[in-house]
Amino acid sequence: MFSDHVISPDEHERWVSKALTDPRGRCLIFEFMRRPVGLVSFTGIDLEHSRCSWGYYLGETDLPKGTGSAMGFFALDYVFGPLKIRKLCGESFRFNESAIKFHQRFKFHEEGLLRAHVLKDGAYEDVVVFALFAEDWMKHREKIAKLCFR
Repeated sequence: MFSDHVISPDEHERWVSKALTDPRGRCLIFEFMRRPVGLVSFTGIDLEHSRCSWGYYLGETDLPKGTGSAMGFFALDYVFGPLKIRKLCGESFRFNESAIKFHQRFKFHEEGLLRAHVLKDGAYEDVVVFALFAEDWMKHREKIAKLCFR
């Protein structure tokens, strides 16, 4: 997350309320063995230009290796399937190597670097901007599925 302050229960409640009522957004809860363990959010859904942004979070630490990849796979199937989005945008801190590798593994392309863009822990940090197009997802989907679900 870009924010680094402790999020109060009231702030959480406001965020959830907004997320559930925003017509330009979708929130999906990811369950593992009937237990909610993660969240994927799609924001800024622009049907005219057929694009949106995403964020994803695992909220549990006792999950099997690959759980995040499975969540990402199902999220991408949803955004390029039922939502019919053409371009999905994502961002990551440049220091977050695991998030960058995640985007690369799922065939996102790096579209740019926002230098000293976000104040995090007292320092301005760079943000990498990614995008994945529906046709690239469909082209690589089966190969990615084999990596996620072997």
